[in-house]
Amino acid sequence: MDALVFVSKMIEKLSSFIKLMSSNHISDHWKEKIIPKYALIIIINALKFLGVLLLIIGLFSAFAWLFDGFFQFSISVIGMVEMLLLSLFYLKIRPKLMGR
Repeated sequence: MDALVFVSKMIEKLSSFIKLMSSNHISDHWKEKIIPKYALIIIINALKFLGVLLLIIGLFSAFAWLFDGFFQFSISVIGMVEMLLLSLFYLKIRPKLMGR
């Protein structure tokens, strides 16, 4: 799952939670029962997003530690173009890797 999917799910759950809490047609008893479920879903999605972010930072740090000048290369125009091309290549072959 992509990181943007985690963010969109979190935003979706937050918006439905806000609608639920602001509704006068839903009893407080039912709201008390559903709030922990919403909170758990939001926390799980936030932790997934954090995990992906930490994985990216970890990989970036590992490459920077292994290769001198990796950080400077990655923020250069050539490095950004190369990463963009590699990302597009990965997106192209990803369905084949997943067996779809």
